Amino acid sequence: MEVATKLAFRYLAAFGLGETLSFVTGSSVDDLRRDPALRKKVDALLKKEYEGAKVIIKDWARAVAEIAAVLIDHGQISGEQAKEIYSRQLNGRPT
Repeated sequence: MEVATKLAFRYLAAFGLGETLSFVTGSSVDDLRRDPALRKKVDALLKKEYEGAKVIIKDWARAVAEIAAVLIDHGQISGEQAKEIYSRQLNGRPT
């Protein structure tokens, strides 16, 4: 969460991708403590992206589980094997 919070802070306050063109430097933790409005925006962005990540994980759970099983059994997986697993799920075939 620390890395995600820092990235969200930079996205909103340092890269000019928030609602304002203001630029903030320094420690994101210090700036978040001093600016409740920025803290609220960072929190909202983190919640939005967390919900999106949960949807992706849910949508691809079968493929992820199969890839995990291959990794457990063999210690590695090729790009082609992973691509085939994802393709099967994408095309509705059993993984």
